[in-house]
Amino acid sequence: MPNDIRDFLNQVKSKGIARPNMFRIVGDIGPEGAMNARNEAIMCRSASIPSMEVGEIVIPYRGRQVKAPGDRTFGDWDLTFISDAAYELHGKFQSWHNQISGSVQSNTTDSTAAGEIFGGTLYKDWIVEALDRNGDVTRSWNLVGCWPKTIGAVEVAADTNDSFAEFTVTLTYQYFQTDTAAT
Repeated sequence: MPNDIRDFLNQVKSKGIARPNMFRIVGDIGPEGAMNARNEAIMCRSASIPSMEVGEIVIPYRGRQVKAPGDRTFGDWDLTFISDAAYELHGKFQSWHNQISGSVQSNTTDSTAAGEIFGGTLYKDWIVEALDRNGDVTRSWNLVGCWPKTIGAVEVAADTNDSFAEFTVTLTYQYFQTDTAAT
């Protein structure tokens, strides 16, 4: 822990500071294929570094509680995209969602067969990359087996000025790996 401002500044100089606006998202939107890095990935306004949690097992022992680590779980992953004028990006996510859970005519689809879901094209890996000031990747997180849990609404209003249409996508995933160790 730094003792004074000089120690802090030396630490910052040697290790740098992560900037939350320096990131890149890479991923496939279902069987539709990869996001076009120049046109669609850049439309991701915000995301997050994925979260994980270790559950707690409480063991009663003579009036006390002994706590032990349980299973690891991974939280959902929210991304916010700026919508293109033709709503094509939103449409690609909707198409992926429909391929998983059916359409307006039916709430079932042939893709619910175990082989299609677990061995098919519906699960996709996505990557979050942290970048330095030069645009070089400093660390990455590979989210394995993503699928869209929620495709958010695009809010429109006649009294909205000076803003862009945007929507949120919630992806759920099996686990993630970093570029340093499996998680």
